[in-house]
Amino acid sequence: MVVRAARELGVKTGRAIVLDAALVPSGQGTAVSFVVVATVFLGLFLLGWRVLARQFRRDASSASSAS
Repeated sequence: MVVRAARELGVKTGRAIVLDAALVPSGQGTAVSFVVVATVFLGLFLLGWRVLARQFRRDASSASSAS
């Protein structure tokens, strides 16, 4: 599931880069810093919570099996 989400994020990011590149000649492009910050934020937000949830589940299952 995480791999699928990462692929979808990559495809959407790729589309945004291609569409933005089409706007550059007209002077209406998006700032590179915005694209970098938005990509990092969305990657952490969309994928990071899954990593944390998996870690908490792993900790909870090991604590319950140790009892």
